[in-house]
Amino acid sequence: MAQQMYHGRSSRRPWRTFAGTVSVAIMFAAAGVWIYTYLAAWEAAGQPAQTFPRTLVLLHELGGKTLVGALFAVLSLGLLGIGARQLRENRITARGQHDTRL
Repeated sequence: MAQQMYHGRSSRRPWRTFAGTVSVAIMFAAAGVWIYTYLAAWEAAGQPAQTFPRTLVLLHELGGKTLVGALFAVLSLGLLGIGARQLRENRITARGQHDTRL
């Protein structure tokens, strides 16, 4: 494996970067749950006049509250996958060997 161009403190502490990625993924998941429950309560209340962002309105019209919640779930799972891959790559770089264990 070729020597990487950039080496810094994060390459010696791969768990710190992974923890940051996991915390952002948890925030996305929490936001998805919150938006899902908010939209469910809004629908159950007879849909009084509310102002929502256009993207949220478009997603809600296309697939309902389930699509909105699923979007945030997919984003959080994607972030977890990216974080796991970066952790594995940083551990390989930090150790200078081909360690594929996570």
